[in-house]
Amino acid sequence: MKFLTYNLLIIIIFFSYTNIAKSNELPTLGLVYNTQETFSLSYNCKNLSKNSIECDFIQTFVRQKSTAKDLIKNLQNIDIEYKNFSNDIVESDKTCSMIKASINSLKGKISLEEASKSKGITDKKKFIETMKSYSEEKKKDLINTLNPLLAFCKTPSKKNYENMIKSSHEKDLKTCRVGSFKFTQKFTLIGEPQSKNRTWVVDSKASGPCGVIQLSRFEPEFIKIEDSEYIHWNYIAKKAVTNPNGDAILLECSVLDENEYKYSWRSEEYLKNCKYIEFSNF
Repeated sequence: MKFLTYNLLIIIIFFSYTNIAKSNELPTLGLVYNTQETFSLSYNCKNLSKNSIECDFIQTFVRQKSTAKDLIKNLQNIDIEYKNFSNDIVESDKTCSMIKASINSLKGKISLEEASKSKGITDKKKFIETMKSYSEEKKKDLINTLNPLLAFCKTPSKKNYENMIKSSHEKDLKTCRVGSFKFTQKFTLIGEPQSKNRTWVVDSKASGPCGVIQLSRFEPEFIKIEDSEYIHWNYIAKKAVTNPNGDAILLECSVLDENEYKYSWRSEEYLKNCKYIEFSNF
């Protein structure tokens, strides 16, 4: 039995490596994993010429919606935001009416039909369908999120506003954003085709208001099994900002990330505390 298990393991290892065999002298088709963040990249490359390839990428990410640092940031401007939010609540009693009706229906104190008649609810059918779809656990979480908001409706104090932000942040800590996007890059071979020091570097010119230049590249990693050598490709993502004094649409160019991130062909497992999943483009 031990002999069979060992041989089966050898066969699995052999075929996993022969998928990327010696003939694969350039990146063709693969999946790489970010060694620092919960990102992955799948790529599909085609030959354009002897020293040029074009690759289509799909980047997939899973990231925490909020962190402990975000709460500190959210509380920095609490004085201004508290006043603006307080004015909005005072001017509109529909929001508070809807929140109260929602909590009472979630607790079973009133029927969904009765709750749907609240002044703040415009689509009664949709409200009832949505509330019916919630699990008991989600109902409990929603009540915990809405209670501080209802407390603020009753007493719009700065303390209640702070409690409302903290409650919302608690849920965001347990929420992960998942998304993906596509992009295409062309690469030029640097070094001799058979050299172990060769690399495929992305072709890039400064673009956008920040003058971003892509410096990403594919680097080979050689694996030797018995008398055979196999090639795996790692992807290194990096960019340079040539106009740090510029302004992008959502942020200043000076804060753009110029760090280097390695995507390895070696499979990664990531530990995330995700109770909720939120699909996102960012």
